[in-house]
Amino acid sequence: MAPTNPASEDSRVVERILDGEIDLYRLLVDRYSPMIFAMTRRYAAHPADSEDLAQDIFLKAYDSLERFKAGTDFRAWLYTIGANLCRDYAKNIRRSVYPMSGVNDGELEHLVSAEHSQERDLERKDWAELLEWAIGQLPPNYASVFLMKYREGLPYKEMAAMTSDSVGALKVRVHRARQELQRLIEEKQ
Repeated sequence: MAPTNPASEDSRVVERILDGEIDLYRLLVDRYSPMIFAMTRRYAAHPADSEDLAQDIFLKAYDSLERFKAGTDFRAWLYTIGANLCRDYAKNIRRSVYPMSGVNDGELEHLVSAEHSQERDLERKDWAELLEWAIGQLPPNYASVFLMKYREGLPYKEMAAMTSDSVGALKVRVHRARQELQRLIEEKQ
């Protein structure tokens, strides 16, 4: 018996879910919850928050199943959704942890010092927006591994375990993603 291809198996499961067999979503949750929980634990300090964040990721993925392209890597697609939600979660946590009303005078001086000028902040923001745009232009299989490597800081071995790809293949994809990002950014500037 030939081994099954997880990507094509996932595509068939998604197709069946979209055809009304919604209980099958449990298969995808069970299959990918270890990856998602590993991700959310890096962002949420408390286990309950990590579980809530994981649930949000799976709900967002379920709500977005119609946008999943059959034949693509469901694991990478789900990882991208998870990484985006985790990033948003981290931004919201930082905002709630450092409300302006709680900033003392010393911290306020530091925040408005020359090192934190509006001009530099705008440059950083422009650069970050340009990079986010360029990442959005990458093919999903390049974007997901690039984000795993540089946004999540995952080692190639862990990435390989998550994606079922070889370390060598992942290194090639990350390298090609970097080259493509450089090309896109140079064209945009």
